Amino acid sequence: MSIKTLFNRAVAILPIEPNGDVWLVGQWRRPLDAWSWELPEGGVPFDEDIEAGARRELEEEVGIKAGTLLKILEYDVSNSVSDEVGFSFIAYDLSQGILAPEATEVLSLRRLHFTQVLSEIDQGLIRDELTLVTTIRAHQLALTNRLPEALSKAMLTVPTGV
Repeated sequence: MSIKTLFNRAVAILPIEPNGDVWLVGQWRRPLDAWSWELPEGGVPFDEDIEAGARRELEEEVGIKAGTLLKILEYDVSNSVSDEVGFSFIAYDLSQGILAPEATEVLSLRRLHFTQVLSEIDQGLIRDELTLVTTIRAHQLALTNRLPEALSKAMLTVPTGV
């Protein structure tokens, strides 16, 4: 029996600074009884525009606004048990916003270079599905020159000392 998505669509946002750093959100995930490092992500109700919802989640969880928000992927989240659809975005041209997590969220923030995020995925330290899908898709787009050149270069250039 499948579960019908009644309230939300899933969004994940890869916020990238000009030097290739990415913002990650850490929080305790009760179903896993474990801490999880993830991209900013959340649910967007059907009556909210998907891009507006992604911008809202980014500002609520990280306290930054995206000057540019680029949709990079749409996918079925867990099609064996749910009809939920996910959307992945890259956010850049970032500016200061207002950090406003939901009352039930206790979040920590972490900033790593994109190549370090890939390394932590490779090591199994980052396991969240939306984070994996979004990061791997962004990596593919950067490698195949389908993102702005400066953005791809920042993402793929390993910083010295890392």
